[in-house]
Amino acid sequence: MADAARHLHPLSGGLPAGVWERLWPLDVWPEEDLPHSDLTATHRRGVGVKFAGITHPFLKEAAKRWVKTRVLTGTTTWSMVAYISSVVAFSKWLAGPGAAWEVGAASKISRAVLEDYLLFVGQAAELKPSGRRQRVIVLRMFLDEQRTDGLAGLPVEARIDRREIPRAEYQPSLAFDDFVFAQLTDPAKLALISSLTFRTAVVLLANTGMRISSVITLAADPIEHGPDAQPYLRYENVKFHNRERMLPVSVEVERQVREQQAHNAGVDAQSPRWLLPSPPPPQGKGSGYHVCPSGVAKAIRRWVEVADIRDARGQRPRVFPHAFRHQVATSMVNERVPLLVVQRMLDHSNLNMTGHYARIHDSTLREEYDRWQQRVNVRGERIGLPADGPAAEAAWMKERLSRAKQALSNGFCGLPIQRSCPHPNACLSCGNFLTDPSFRDQHQQQLDRTRELLADAEHHSRERQIELLKGDELSLVRIIEGLDAITDDLESGVALEAGLDVSSTDPENAA
Repeated sequence: MADAARHLHPLSGGLPAGVWERLWPLDVWPEEDLPHSDLTATHRRGVGVKFAGITHPFLKEAAKRWVKTRVLTGTTTWSMVAYISSVVAFSKWLAGPGAAWEVGAASKISRAVLEDYLLFVGQAAELKPSGRRQRVIVLRMFLDEQRTDGLAGLPVEARIDRREIPRAEYQPSLAFDDFVFAQLTDPAKLALISSLTFRTAVVLLANTGMRISSVITLAADPIEHGPDAQPYLRYENVKFHNRERMLPVSVEVERQVREQQAHNAGVDAQSPRWLLPSPPPPQGKGSGYHVCPSGVAKAIRRWVEVADIRDARGQRPRVFPHAFRHQVATSMVNERVPLLVVQRMLDHSNLNMTGHYARIHDSTLREEYDRWQQRVNVRGERIGLPADGPAAEAAWMKERLSRAKQALSNGFCGLPIQRSCPHPNACLSCGNFLTDPSFRDQHQQQLDRTRELLADAEHHSRERQIELLKGDELSLVRIIEGLDAITDDLESGVALEAGLDVSSTDPENAA
């Protein structure tokens, strides 16, 4: 339907008046006929929300009501395609061979029906753990959100408890390691992307962390300069109701955008609507449209092959648009950017979405700790964390809590966080006291002061004070010797990595 012919209804979500009446009897709702379809509808012809597999009329009616409600409130059409597939699976189970339940209305979906279905999904060998989780989560949302609309009459007890959702497997970060990312941002390798438009897309993904949906829908002139004269990128967060946002960007990103704009002007005399216009037919749909997500993903895969990008083991890395978002987020967290700032940069709706990168941060801190923050006790003995496994995670958790809640001026208390110290101010005689090289100066100052007090006590023959101070002196000497040994080992390791002879007295090597 031509844009000029559209007569938009204020409650239609940007659709022509009467479109819902036309769509309702259909078993497939084409994506291009639904709200928020600009990103994908023009590029995936034939794709739509399919209801044909829902054999129960009341479920199909409720599913259509659910899709309408969801897309009008911002859920993407592609998400609804996936959601409805889970409703289809539930309907097929109800009508499948050997089905034990006669369910002809919402009132017949009992708690016992749901329990049997949960058991079936949990034992479905053809489903991955993520697939089982998706089936249960979607059905739970569907039942809860349509309870008073398409599923009126659903029994009160017909609910899926949050605790019945299969556990999610831990998903490692999609971020690239430094070796791979250096290649992905190497100007020489970027130059191997044949299309400037796709090259600009990669530069934006690698430097901003934006979702691919926001990158491809950038307006023709998205750069603005703030009061600080620095460039900012104006974009729309398509995932969250196309809300407009501004993002600080580098001069290099601005330069790439300006190059793209100059290219666009040379190709099309008319000012394009998009910064990244679609290629002309037959490869694309022309400059009236933006590039599609799948087109960018394919261009990236081709480029990785052409540029011969490999990881440190010589393997071809998996590179796709969303992995760049993980890379940018992980880099910010690892550089100690506060999570609230990371949340704003990524435009997450809440910190739970940003929390995944916090787990990555813990891993980074753990590696740094293992290398640089070895500890000694009051006897100067090194105390390391367990190497791996649950014990290592538990020990690291306790370490972080201790540093946060029981930090001392010259070290850390190794007591469990739930216990209070039975002898405060006696750390140098306590087996729970731990410290690291960052406190070396404090220990030296304390040793110097202890020796001054010891000399004064010996001068005045204060035997009890002499005894206590000598104990402190011994502990401090042992602690300092232990910390110096750690420092020597670390410095030797660094020197050897740099190819230096640590035994040499050459001033240049010493410097």
